[in-house]
Amino acid sequence: MTDNKENDSWNVFFSDLAKFREVQERQKQRGLNDFTSLGSVLKANDEVRLHTRFIYSLLNPEGKHYQGTRFLELFLECIGRSNWLNIDSTIVRKEYCPDGKSEQIDLYIADGSREIVIENKLNAHDQPRQVLRYLDAVDARHPESSDNTLFVYLTKGRAQPSLLGLGQTSNDKKPEANPDSRHLIVCKKTSSLLNENGRPVALYQNLWYRGKPKSMSVHGWLESCSREVEGKDTTSNILWAISDYKTVVERATREYASNVKTLKEFFEGDGKEHLEQALQLTKDLPNAQIKWLHSVMTEQLDELFEAGISAGYLLKLDAENASDLVDFVRPGWKRSH
Repeated sequence: MTDNKENDSWNVFFSDLAKFREVQERQKQRGLNDFTSLGSVLKANDEVRLHTRFIYSLLNPEGKHYQGTRFLELFLECIGRSNWLNIDSTIVRKEYCPDGKSEQIDLYIADGSREIVIENKLNAHDQPRQVLRYLDAVDARHPESSDNTLFVYLTKGRAQPSLLGLGQTSNDKKPEANPDSRHLIVCKKTSSLLNENGRPVALYQNLWYRGKPKSMSVHGWLESCSREVEGKDTTSNILWAISDYKTVVERATREYASNVKTLKEFFEGDGKEHLEQALQLTKDLPNAQIKWLHSVMTEQLDELFEAGISAGYLLKLDAENASDLVDFVRPGWKRSH
């Protein structure tokens, strides 16, 4: 009686799972999909070629979007810096080397008097003294002009640059790699970067890839850009491109929700009663795979070559006839044990 009840339970589980697969197929046939053009040619976590360059393409007043400074203005609003720059004289650079030789700043925005240094850290770790070196490259080391430089740390959700990036420590054991004791400190109270003497050298703030809070998130800015071009007949391709990039960002931060019903949704909804059975399957499947692989490489392999072995043109190797392989071993090979 118990066995019949258990069998019925498994039959219901596999029946419901089959229905779920049918729902998936119907959704796909209706055109629902998770395709992105950007994601099809570049990895979602590609900081430089995807994220830095796409953000730059929108921020750049001279970009082919032909929206002038509008996307840049919306970005400044997003980070709470409306009118902080003279927008009419602002330039935007990507992968910018201030002296043309050394430090390469991911995104650089300046109007001739004030500047914004954006460090894009989607996944990569901070390099030794990186923040200090970038600020040195734009000559942001003078307390009297500290309000003219803003350092933006763009990440998935890091609280601040690492001690290594600020120059407070180094993984390099060579003393000459850090010839002085200069370093930076993040002061959240004043939203600034302080030097080793506690004096400000630049303004500081975070910007997130994650969707919340949207007031300091790339998402909030992208949505503002979308609203700006929505309804304009000649800019529908820009709207589509922004939507495509937003999807890539959500994938990079693991916030993306598939347009097609997923197993997770199945087990959280109609298939909730089968959760225990699913957990049992995940526990038993590895052992089943081991047994299957062992069977394939032993009994089934013997069956496959049985005719050849019986006919005498194939030889089954085992401990007794392994010496027959000696002629095929490369010269100079020596047994290690």
